[in-house]
Amino acid sequence: VLRPIAAVQHKADGSIYIGNFKTGLIRVRDGSKVKRFLPPSPYSDRSYKVIGYGQGRNFTYSTSTEPGGPESFGGVILAPGALTDLWTKTFVADGASVYSGQDWTNFGFEKLYSATDIVDAAFKISATGASELYLSSWGKGLIKLEGMSDPSFADTVAFYGTTNTGGVLKGVGGNASDLRTGGITFDENGTLWGVQSLVSTPLYSIDEEGNFSAYSLSPGADAVALKDVIAKDGMVFIQSRTNGLYGYSESGGVGIKRQVSSGVGNGNLPSDKVLSMAFDNDGELWIGTDEGLVVLYSPENVFDGTGNRDARPILFEEEGVVQKLLGENPVSAIHVDGGNQKWLGTRGAGLFLVSPDGLRTIHQFTAENSPLLSNTILSIATDPTTGEVLIATDAGLIGFRGDATPGYNGYYPELHIYPNPVRPGYEGPIFIQGNSEDARIKVTDVSGALVYDMQAAGGQAQWDGTKLDGHPVASGVYIIYATDDLGEVTAQGKVLIVR
Repeated sequence: VLRPIAAVQHKADGSIYIGNFKTGLIRVRDGSKVKRFLPPSPYSDRSYKVIGYGQGRNFTYSTSTEPGGPESFGGVILAPGALTDLWTKTFVADGASVYSGQDWTNFGFEKLYSATDIVDAAFKISATGASELYLSSWGKGLIKLEGMSDPSFADTVAFYGTTNTGGVLKGVGGNASDLRTGGITFDENGTLWGVQSLVSTPLYSIDEEGNFSAYSLSPGADAVALKDVIAKDGMVFIQSRTNGLYGYSESGGVGIKRQVSSGVGNGNLPSDKVLSMAFDNDGELWIGTDEGLVVLYSPENVFDGTGNRDARPILFEEEGVVQKLLGENPVSAIHVDGGNQKWLGTRGAGLFLVSPDGLRTIHQFTAENSPLLSNTILSIATDPTTGEVLIATDAGLIGFRGDATPGYNGYYPELHIYPNPVRPGYEGPIFIQGNSEDARIKVTDVSGALVYDMQAAGGQAQWDGTKLDGHPVASGVYIIYATDDLGEVTAQGKVLIVR
């Protein structure tokens, strides 16, 4: 039964087309043959969290004949589930979606064991090409999908709850139907870390053999809602709603449990209501609270007991006045791109892109000065194959083409350059991908004369088609070289420019 019905159209061949606000356009033939028509988009305009995949060892590349850019492995996963301000369920039944190669693949509610409120996702691919995609449902548990290479082709294989995890996943108050599984992430070793709320062992892990383990945290963690988790260099940090951050690490097989909160010596957060967090490419921990942004420059000090364990705001001087980056604005989303630049989302002040050290604001986007859908940002991720930044707002999802992608761990003999050829009338940048981390990019003409020289941002560079003197280059073929900081590894490609 389709309710509510928006429109019905009968065709001469006997087909009936039914429009519905929830399920899209349905065609019925011969009374029983049903086909559903959907636009190339997620099922829903909800975008609670976006997660980029395809970085590091998960990344592979293939040559493309498409003028719009290279075909590559990577993309973005959309978790459309949502929580209230008190981090309680909203029963969103929109499944999850994967964006790859300019196409959306949707995993519907039925395919995901009727799980509602999908709030996070984590993806990895093994050396054999077999992939694992985990989806976390706030209320249902953990869902695992497996496939080859691309998560958009994954098949549902398992649902994890209390009974088949040896009790590692627990329901609130012992209720096996109320598993508040939140954030999930893979660390560098392929171990999945996850968090669950209001249980005695809020942190859990799944190793590469599929074994589940459970961990307790500092006192009080079992009595507060926990939502997100990040892991790097043997450190795990968990976001709480009202108690700051909880940290976990191991030394000699012994778990070290810490709490980062407000107060000098305890972490010096501006507020215990943490809204966002992210490790940057240098291992610094950026933390957004409802009263501003701070950085924990040496997060390892939290566990080893040495050095300063307090976070600090980013201070800069403007017109003789010392100011704090973002002031006391609630910082609801933090994303680090391939060039170590920080994308900072706020509640009400829009979106900021700042330099790696945070001392220079590169862009500030608002709903008033840009196509940004709303000034309230929920989540940010980068499509690592294109540098496109996906911004989830409370009014929907929008993309921005950035200039930084993750550097590749291997070196590729051929650069991927697009558009190629560059045709008359094109005024945008020329994207150069496939170089090593922060490579030096040199452009020459066919005679070998240097035309342009620049530094890549992460694994991607943008050339505006000009010479070193700022004037546009003439029509012709140009050779582009990429070398690492030692000058020992070189990739190259060609681009044809037609004026």
